[in-house]
Amino acid sequence: MKCYTYKIHFVDGYYYIGKRILKDIDPLTDGYYGTPITHKEKWNTTMYYKEIIREYDDWIECSKDEIELIKPVLNEEFCLNMNCGGYCSMEILKENGRRVGTIQPIEVKKSNGCKSRDQKLGLFAMSKEKRQKVSKEAGRIAVQKKSGIHSQTREDRIQLGEYCKKNKIGFHSDEYKKKRQMKWKCTITGHISNITGLSRYQKNRGIDTSNRICIENGDEN
Repeated sequence: MKCYTYKIHFVDGYYYIGKRILKDIDPLTDGYYGTPITHKEKWNTTMYYKEIIREYDDWIECSKDEIELIKPVLNEEFCLNMNCGGYCSMEILKENGRRVGTIQPIEVKKSNGCKSRDQKLGLFAMSKEKRQKVSKEAGRIAVQKKSGIHSQTREDRIQLGEYCKKNKIGFHSDEYKKKRQMKWKCTITGHISNITGLSRYQKNRGIDTSNRICIENGDEN
């Protein structure tokens, strides 16, 4: 996975450090200039240029370097980074919850997932062993740096869970509850279970999880 670290220099001395997956031959021409959570108006009001710090073949190494680049300057006056390795506040998580299912219809998300799997894009370009290694290492770094979900306190997680339950988001949605109550059958072996059990059954046997049909009231759909 080609990626790189970069630095956005503003003409008044301010700067922003980040990382990015390489989607173009030249990272300077990929049109990406950061996605800051704060100080967004800076990008619209002040001239800037992009410096490529380093290119990588490994996303974990790139992520580690990003943290090491930000850490010593995090509290400097001209640094626009607010955290090392990312942070999601309750306000951001709530807003993301409100937007679930509205940015892209579920059919589009499923289609994109199938496309990534079939064309071996992103994580699907790695072997199963490599994906497991990357996921474990990313999780270890997140715990160590207290980034992402690990930046939340126990009270934050409880509050978010209550919010999702109240607004029927994710596991608490009516659609998900309905799916959990349905029976699904593997078209390869004929094994029948609920959606969670069948997913576990198929993955343990190396069967693609698209090889299934929904069975409702004894009828196959």
